[in-house]
Amino acid sequence: MNTDSRTQAIILLTIPFKGDKANLKTLNINEYNKVSELLKVHNAVPEDLLENKFLRFFLDEINKSDIIKNTDRIESLMRRKTSLALAMDKWSKASIYFLNRQNEDYPKKIKNKLKRMSPPILFIAGSKNNLMKSNIAVVGSRKIDDNDILFTKSLGKKVAELGYSVVSGCAKGVDEIAMTSTLDAEGIALGVAANNLLQLTTSQIYRDSIINKNLTLLSPYNPEAGFHVGNAMGRNKIIYCLSEFAVIVNCTLNKGGTWTGAVENIKKEWVPILVNHNSSDKEGNMELTNRGAQLFPETLDDKFIKSLTSKEEIKKKDNNTKKNNKKQMKLF
Repeated sequence: MNTDSRTQAIILLTIPFKGDKANLKTLNINEYNKVSELLKVHNAVPEDLLENKFLRFFLDEINKSDIIKNTDRIESLMRRKTSLALAMDKWSKASIYFLNRQNEDYPKKIKNKLKRMSPPILFIAGSKNNLMKSNIAVVGSRKIDDNDILFTKSLGKKVAELGYSVVSGCAKGVDEIAMTSTLDAEGIALGVAANNLLQLTTSQIYRDSIINKNLTLLSPYNPEAGFHVGNAMGRNKIIYCLSEFAVIVNCTLNKGGTWTGAVENIKKEWVPILVNHNSSDKEGNMELTNRGAQLFPETLDDKFIKSLTSKEEIKKKDNNTKKNNKKQMKLF
C-alpha cells in the first residue's frame, strides 16, 4: 500500500500503536490542531516532521510558543516509524486504507459539522464512493426485544428501498441488525467502528459486502484498538455527522452510549432525530422528544424526508458557515 508521507506523519502524531510505552500519549485533536497551526506559521506541512533537521527546529518552536508541554513526547511519537511500518503492513493485508483531512475523499459532511474537531485520520475498509452518499443513521441499544428487532429490520429494508444508505455503529443489537437488513435488501451501509476495525473487515457477516462494495467500514481509531468508552462516544459523533437524520430505535434514560450520543446531537444540532415511539424502552425515547427529537412518522417516504431535511437546511442557513468551513479546511 502506498501511503503518502503526510498521512504517515499524522498517524505517528495521533494514533497509538500496540507496544507503545505506557506513558507515551498521542496528540488529541486540540493538540494536533495547535501543531497544525504552528506548522502553517512556518510554511511547513506535517510530513516535514519526518526529517530530523526540521523536527529539531520545530520542537524548539513549540517550546517557545508553549502550545504543548513536554516536546520529548512529540519526538518519541515521530520516532515510531518501525512500528508504523509493521502496523501498516498488517492493515494493508486487510485492505484498510487512510484518509487525512486534506484528502479530497475525506467526507465533507464530517468537516462541515465537526469543523476543527474532525478526526485528523480516518481508517477505511470498502469503497470510498459510499462515503459520499446520503445516509440515515440508525442507532440503539445492544439489548433489544422482538418488537425492536422487527422495527429495525423493517427500517433497514425501507432505507434501502428509498435509495439511502444506513450508517450505524457496528455494535451488536440495533446497529448490526440495521446494517445487515439494509445489505440483505441490496442497499448500502456504512459502519463506524469504535474498536476492532481490523477484525470486522474479516468477519463473516461483513466481508462479502465489503468485497461487493455494498459496505464501507471506517474508524478514527487504530484498526486494532480495543473497546474504550471515550472512543465509543467519539464514534457516535461521526455517525450523526455522516447522516441526513437519525432514528433512535431505543435508548435508556440518562444511561448508555445511545442516550449520550443522542443528547449531544440535539445540543450540537448536527441532524434531526426521530424516535421509535413503540420502543421497548419508551422512557428514554420519550424524554428525547422533550429535548427536541420527533416521533418516527407513520410512513417514512421521500416526501417526509424532503420536508424534514429542507426544514433543517433553512434552520441552519448562516452567513458565517462558509467562513467557518473555510477556516477548518486550512488545518491539516
